[in-house]
Amino acid sequence: MHFDREGTLFVLSRDASGIVTRLDPAGGRQLLTTGIMRVDNAAFDDDNRMYVSSYAGGGIAELRPDGEIRQIVPQGLVGPYGVTVDLGGAVYAADHYRLATPEGNELTPYAHGIVADRGQLHVTSQYGDVRTYDPAPRRRAGEIARPTGIAVRDDGVLVVAEADAGRVVAIAADDTVADGFDTPVDVAFDGQNRCYVSDESGVVHRIDDGQPLPVVEGLELPQDLAVRGPELLVVETGQRRLLAVDLATGALRVETTDLELDLPEQSRRALFAAGLPGCPRPFAGIAVGPDGAVHVSTSGKIVRIPQHPAT
Repeated sequence: MHFDREGTLFVLSRDASGIVTRLDPAGGRQLLTTGIMRVDNAAFDDDNRMYVSSYAGGGIAELRPDGEIRQIVPQGLVGPYGVTVDLGGAVYAADHYRLATPEGNELTPYAHGIVADRGQLHVTSQYGDVRTYDPAPRRRAGEIARPTGIAVRDDGVLVVAEADAGRVVAIAADDTVADGFDTPVDVAFDGQNRCYVSDESGVVHRIDDGQPLPVVEGLELPQDLAVRGPELLVVETGQRRLLAVDLATGALRVETTDLELDLPEQSRRALFAAGLPGCPRPFAGIAVGPDGAVHVSTSGKIVRIPQHPAT
């Protein structure tokens, strides 16, 4: 709640519509729908012009008495973290406080990993939940130790990297796919339904008969994975580059360098503070579209990298 310079009280609503209620001293009431999700603060200048901000989408806008909005500082993405592309080529991003979709933004609590499959979106939260949007959200699992990457097995079962437990779990089947990892952060399946796991300790594994088998070692903070035909794509965040691994031979090549990625932190942020969600940990997401183009979530944006004609 904020008073302007004439004593009018403004009540901000942190919903998807960004409703601001204006209560003047004489008792009048006016509802202004800003369309700015998660409006969280307001300020007034010497001319009593009102400015509002959003913690979900950033930016600063002037809110005029008639409800008109003048954007001063553009909104942007918080992360983004996970990214996925459906069969129609639509791109979706898990952006912490929201799902960024072609239709707009959907409020969601702490979105991190995301995968599109069979008309549904499956989302993880670093704070312990797995949810499915079809289109309304429903909780699939909770109290997971920092679930990050997520993939869908060919039988429809959700498979999640449980980073702080050092294992990969199957949600619907309620069992452990493999354990013994250091910090597993993503999972991906190839055309033969073999599961690959990236471990921030520097290794990409393939799970064979429930056991992790190193495929690539010596990497610097490998994070998100994606399969494109005969290759496994790996975001090596520590080197700010995209790698391609030949699934048949294990040969490694550099697909792209100089990605604008957040480098590893010297000291890890607290995921929880006083029992409440703290700072989200950086994560570079990757997804392959139906045309073979790669989409990488970087600092505040999603970059599309067209498929090289030779691949």
